[in-house]
Amino acid sequence: MELWPKVNQPREMNLKGKVQLKTQAEKSGEARMLQTSALLLEFADGKKDQGRKLKRAETLGQGESNGQTRGRRRDRGSSRGQ
Repeated sequence: MELWPKVNQPREMNLKGKVQLKTQAEKSGEARMLQTSALLLEFADGKKDQGRKLKRAETLGQGESNGQTRGRRRDRGSSRGQ
């Protein structure tokens, strides 16, 4: 993990291995899960006393994602990173 200077907040995170990323939308309740062998996350620069927002995410290895909306599961298929 690489940090922004002087504020000790994440700038870049490179995850390797059996990576699982789970998200859930506040308004719709839609949940998604991404499974991949490698994931790169880049965070935006921000003000000192605020958390950093995700700027960019990229699967660096083969991945699979699926979603779930109000109790119904949707498979989104698989993708291959570059």
